[in-house]
Amino acid sequence: TRCGFDIGWMVSVDEDEVILLIKLKKEDTIGKIADLSDLSMRTTLNSYRFVGIKCLQTRPTLGKRLGITNTEPEDMPVYLEYMATWKESFEKMKHEALDKQGSYKQLKVLVQSEQYPVPVILMIREAMDLAKAQGKTNQYNDYKALFNEANAVEEQATQKNPKARVIRLYERTDQTLEGLGVDGPEDIQRAWYGNKGAEWNADLGFDVTEKVKALLKQKEKVQASNQKMGHDLAPGKAKVLLVELVSQVSEKLAMDDGEQKFEARMKRWAEFKLDDLKKATLYEDFKEVDILRMMDDCMARFINVGAMMEHGLLTSYFPLHTPSALEPLKERWASLKPWGILQWPGEEHDTKVREYFGEEVAFFFTWLNRFNFALILPSAFALIFLLRWLLLNSFWVSTIEGSFSLMMC
Repeated sequence: TRCGFDIGWMVSVDEDEVILLIKLKKEDTIGKIADLSDLSMRTTLNSYRFVGIKCLQTRPTLGKRLGITNTEPEDMPVYLEYMATWKESFEKMKHEALDKQGSYKQLKVLVQSEQYPVPVILMIREAMDLAKAQGKTNQYNDYKALFNEANAVEEQATQKNPKARVIRLYERTDQTLEGLGVDGPEDIQRAWYGNKGAEWNADLGFDVTEKVKALLKQKEKVQASNQKMGHDLAPGKAKVLLVELVSQVSEKLAMDDGEQKFEARMKRWAEFKLDDLKKATLYEDFKEVDILRMMDDCMARFINVGAMMEHGLLTSYFPLHTPSALEPLKERWASLKPWGILQWPGEEHDTKVREYFGEEVAFFFTWLNRFNFALILPSAFALIFLLRWLLLNSFWVSTIEGSFSLMMC
């Protein structure tokens, strides 16, 4: 229990086996084990909003493009390797930005620094709403002008700086800087190579800015490797090459104080709340499937399960189901009732399946849904094809046979 695990035991019904129950419960222990495990976690939408980056979305469906359905594209946050240092850096950055909330002068400085554009815009909007509620017209107008200025900075950064600010290249991969859209040495602000998890640390890595620029100038591949970057300050540790790009933000957009522009900006930020950003985290919460992966990784690392089973000390090990999470899936997704078997192929349950069974299982059923959906039209043609001699004359029979053959080809 002191290590963060809950442990219990019980005797089997025939009393010839002892069942050991292990549960990983404490959040701090889960975080520490995740940091040591090779675990990828999904990032949150609020983390995108905080840093002012637009989250990737699925392409609009054909029905949406034709105006037949109203299905909106879905957000697709990336998966990042879970690292405590990244999580702590995000929290530090969040507090650094939000703790500066204060007077008009402080907000003006933040706008001019071009840092944390989204939190700054929301802080200005909050101050503007407060001034309006208190009837302070002059103060409201000052904040309104500052709100427009902050939006102009954010809009230009979004439009003219599409590249990622920092690129990470990992050791023992085929990633190259050229493959990620870096054109030449003029794009490089600085570069560092060293121990993964100790970014920009001089003790566990070193500056390779000139080395990277020289490789780009010579048209050589830039990869994260000791051979390319030189000596190794952290032998035996996984390495990463960090490359910070030169900011492409140049002149500010022309300020537009028009009321129509202001209203459009207010409408754009209406769904964003400052409190949501204050609660923002880099990673989503750990789900049960993540915890099970970590426990399996711990067992594989510290226990020779195969040897224990070979010597009869262990007969089997397996995760237990969670009935409260499984019952809704049984009722709506895997139901053997007529309305469950005949349900229309769709994506309604994909997220729940992913959260309970994991990405691999969810991906299979997502593909199966797509496959079933794609078979609807051929199935309809096949039904007509089977009934052609009963319903149609010889002309339509030959037409359908030709069309069906062409479609299947």
